[in-house]
Amino acid sequence: MYPSWQRLQGYLDAHRDAGVSVDPRLIRRVGAYSSEAACQETTELLQAPDRPSAVFAADGTMSDGVMQAIADLDLQVPDQLSLVCFDDLDWMKFMRPAITSVHQPVHRIGSMAAELLLARIAGDSSTPKHNVLEARLHVRGSVSRPLP
Repeated sequence: MYPSWQRLQGYLDAHRDAGVSVDPRLIRRVGAYSSEAACQETTELLQAPDRPSAVFAADGTMSDGVMQAIADLDLQVPDQLSLVCFDDLDWMKFMRPAITSVHQPVHRIGSMAAELLLARIAGDSSTPKHNVLEARLHVRGSVSRPLP
């Protein structure tokens, strides 16, 4: 199971909390989880006459497909399209413009998971723990105000 559904839920919750209606045409569920499928969905979305002014890619695999579609359509980020990606992959800071992204503390996630697993192996039978780690938005150059 991929965590992207939780990110979609966050998107829906944020709209609800802000009192903003959700346009279901803007939510693309990729049937096949691949960069190629993300590229195809993004290309279709961005070729629509009423295309969005921004795209949010829900994870690194989807980011790759979104970037390919943007390149294929020769769109200029952020002048013609803003872009935010989840997972702060190394290549995102080297792009020009650098890509705004949501950073997860992946090393801390891994170490916490290993600590919990090793504790279980050692006989810890306490109730399961629910740890929440804070994600950070790395604002870079891929976002601008929509054109009027």
